[in-house]
Parts: sequence; structure tokens; C-alpha cells
Amino acid sequence: MRTSIHRSLLTVLMAAVLMMASGCMLSPYDGQRVSTTASSISFSGYDLSPNKNVSIQAWNHGLGQWVQVGTATSSSTVSITYPDGTELYSWSFSAALPAAYWAAGTSGHYARVRSMGDDYNYISVRGDWGSCFNESPTVTDFSNNCRSHRNPEAYVYTNDYQHGPPGCANAPATSKTRYTLAEIPACQRAAVFGLQQQYITHDIVLGHYDINHSLATSFFGDHRKYLQNMEKFLMVYGNKWLPSGRIPLWDSGTAIPAEFTGVKPPPAGQNCTSTSEGCTGWYSSPLTNTNPLHPRPSNLLAGNVCQYTTLDQLFSATHHWHNSLHTKVGGTMATFDSPAAPIFWNWHTLVDQIWRDWEACP
Repeated sequence: MRTSIHRSLLTVLMAAVLMMASGCMLSPYDGQRVSTTASSISFSGYDLSPNKNVSIQAWNHGLGQWVQVGTATSSSTVSITYPDGTELYSWSFSAALPAAYWAAGTSGHYARVRSMGDDYNYISVRGDWGSCFNESPTVTDFSNNCRSHRNPEAYVYTNDYQHGPPGCANAPATSKTRYTLAEIPACQRAAVFGLQQQYITHDIVLGHYDINHSLATSFFGDHRKYLQNMEKFLMVYGNKWLPSGRIPLWDSGTAIPAEFTGVKPPPAGQNCTSTSEGCTGWYSSPLTNTNPLHPRPSNLLAGNVCQYTTLDQLFSATHHWHNSLHTKVGGTMATFDSPAAPIFWNWHTLVDQIWRDWEACP
């Protein structure tokens, strides 16, 4: 089972390396916003070779096909040398897209764009590509770690665009770095649930097994990385309730919102009898208690976690409370396949907040 996963990952990595062997489009990044549909869009990136032709394309919604909207040429001299020594040659182009390339959302508009070399697509990147660049010592690392999952496409949204079903254009009245599920209107909760559910796959569920739930550094640190990977997936969708893709926090002292009580169904015929290990799907069982009334205890509130001087002490204070919630909710949430329930991610965002509060202690 693990062998097939490794082969799948190897295929993805090899494809990424081949794409990065050509170049990248850094602007617009996937999920970028512009003022209006009349705004000029800056297209720019790098090729690994000088004097290469670049085709800038956009999806024409009327024709239902990609159409070239501009051209550029990579520079004749080296523009930047990557830390691994790879020489990169810049290209750029700017233009406003005609109306045929914009589609209406619930509110606002979006366009789909991409760029190509002579016979290859450039990779598209997420909005965090700058920090990802600093964490990627080689061009291959950058390609693997920083590209959008919608690669080679990038979506451009107008500032008034809001993801969601028709009639659900509610946008936050107050700008925050992270929202709670209780703050999000029900129709937008349904949209967020759908996006979180879309991220869940067999490999994602299996990744939960790699976290050592008995070791403080892994319990806190690896769960955070696990959450951040979903946030990288979410950030490109332009949902204003998910700033930078940040997963909304669920207060476990309240009932699970109706929109979040579901478990993602596994692929047809792949409902595992116990766990996803040894199975190509996962264990899918309805949550048995959607109102667990399991609030954060007083010793884990922001001001009180500072009483713990080590991460091990914080872990000891948190672990039983964490485990009890999984048991109380039941169903899939009571197993290691719990990430198949989208509420898992919002619950662990609350657990991660405890660690963040502790990290902020003087």
C-alpha cells in the first residue's frame, strides 16, 4: 500500500521537475485580486533559458477555449541566480483582459490565465510563493513546494469577488486574520465545508498516521504542518472568510454547525471497516454526537497556558482533553481516519491556537 503511494508521489514530483525545467509564472499568482475587470494585469515570471518566446493565455468563456492574449520574450541576460546556482531569465507583459475572459461569481468576477513557453506550460504559484522561495534551496524544491494545485492555471479575482452559492454574497464586516465557524453565515459555511472536503483524499487521511500523538513536538508541530498544507490548498479560492486560506476555528464548547456534521464519503466501494491503513479509501461513519459540549478548560485559555514552562507540560495538559473530544463526537472522528470529517480541521485549529497562545507567553 505504501509502495503505491510512493509511486504516486514520485510521479507527481517528476512531473513537477519537468515543468520547472521550463519556467514559472509568479504574477499573477493563483488567487490574486485586482480592482476591477478593467484593471491592467501584470504577467511576469522566469524561464531557464534566454530569448524564449512566452505565450500569455486566458480562458475565453464564450468560446470555451484558451486564447493567446499577449506575448513576451525572456531576457537575453541572467536576471537572477537561484541559491542552487540555476540561472533564471525574466519575462513580463501587462494588459487588461476583455470582457469575454471574465466570468461572474456570486459577486464580482474571475478570470483564468496561464503562460507557456514554446511547447510547455509554466508552473503557476500560490500567494505565499515569496516565503516559499526563501524556504526552497533549489529550483526543484520551489516547483514542488510553491506551485498551486491548480497549476498551470492561475485564477484572478476582482476585489468584490466572493466565493459561494447564488444569493450568498455575505462578506466579513470586520477584517480578521482568522474567523470562527460561528462568525461565518450558514451559506458560506456550506461553501467552506465544500472546499475543505475537496482537499481530503486517501493520501491526506493517511498522512495523519505519520503524526506521533504521544510526542509533544510531533503532536503540536506536525498537526500544525498538516493544517498548513490544507491552508495552502484553500488560499487560492478567493473566499474572504478564509484569509490566506486560514481554516476557521471551531469552538468545541458549542454544537458542530449543521453544515459541518458530514463526513466525506470515500471512493465508491472503498469504505474501510476500521482504518484507512491497508485500504484504498477510509473509514466513513456518521458523527454520533454533534453537540459534545467540550469547551476549552480554563487552564488552556490564552492567559492561563503561560503556567506551563515546557511544551511537554502543555502537551500533558492538552492531550486528554483533545482525546476526549474525538471520543465524544464519535463515528469517524473517534478514529485515526478523523481527517475525513471536515470538522476535524476546524477542531485542530482550536488545538493549534492553544499552542499559539503558549508561544506568545512572555
